[in-house]
Parts: sequence; structure tokens; C-alpha cells
Amino acid sequence: MSADRPAVDNLSAPAAEAHLSAEPVTTVDVHTHLAPLLVDAKVDDLVTTAEDGRHVVAGHPVGPLTLHRPQALLAYLDAAGLDAAVVTVPPPYHGQHLAGGDSARWAVAVNDGLLARVADQPRLRPLAYLPLHEPAVALAEYRRVRTDARWWGVTAGAGGR
Repeated sequence: MSADRPAVDNLSAPAAEAHLSAEPVTTVDVHTHLAPLLVDAKVDDLVTTAEDGRHVVAGHPVGPLTLHRPQALLAYLDAAGLDAAVVTVPPPYHGQHLAGGDSARWAVAVNDGLLARVADQPRLRPLAYLPLHEPAVALAEYRRVRTDARWWGVTAGAGGR
């Protein structure tokens, strides 16, 4: 606790209640996912679309369909009584099967696609994905996104090739 904010257990019961209720609390789900929009992303050689509308990445459909629908995530937030969500792309979009130039194109497409997916949804707070399995690509992508105020931070996947 800071010096100007006393610890709650040092206060009487009425003072503690007043102290705790004095500031509104923002409730945030810090682990949610959305599929990026990949329309016109110039990665058609790296992703296809299944008949049901899901992306097919590395030969596997990425689902469920709600991953492609920000409105479904917003409905979840409303039902759970949450104010906002931190949003990342799900692991199938981490592109850990890609190397070099393909990894760089994919990182740009996925990150730009996530921004497009959450556009005009201030409750959805995106994290840019950095492909740590390709350190030079991760650094370049970090340099590209770091001053863009639409990002709330960055994330990276564990594992790799």
C-alpha cells in the first residue's frame, strides 16, 4: 500500500467499508481470444477458409465460430458482469510452423487483423503477438507496434519448433 492509502485492516469496519467502496472497480477478463480478420492480408498462401467460415491454419480449422465474432465476446462480458477483456489471437495463429519471411508476413497480418477485429470496440483491449520463435521477426514486429496507442501491450507464445 502507498503511504497515502492506509491498509484496510488498519481501519475500523465503517471506515474500511467506505474506503473500499470509494473507488469504482473495473472488472476485466485478462485471457480472451479472437481470430484476426485476414481479408486482404496477403497471406492467402498461409491460410484458407473452411466452408463454415473458420480459418484453416497449418491444415487445421480454428474454432469455434465464436472466435470470429466480437459480438459473442461482448455478450459473454455482459453476461458475466465484466467491463472489458484483454484480447489476444489464439495459439493456432501464433505461426510457430513458419520461418523467416513467412513468419514476418504472418505476424503483421495477424496483428493488423486483430486490430481490425476489435475496431470500434473499446471494451476489447488487444495485445499484439510477437513470434518469439523467430527473434528477429519478433523484434521487428515489436518496433512496428510499440507506438500504436491501439495496443494495450504485447504477448508471445511458449513452445515453438
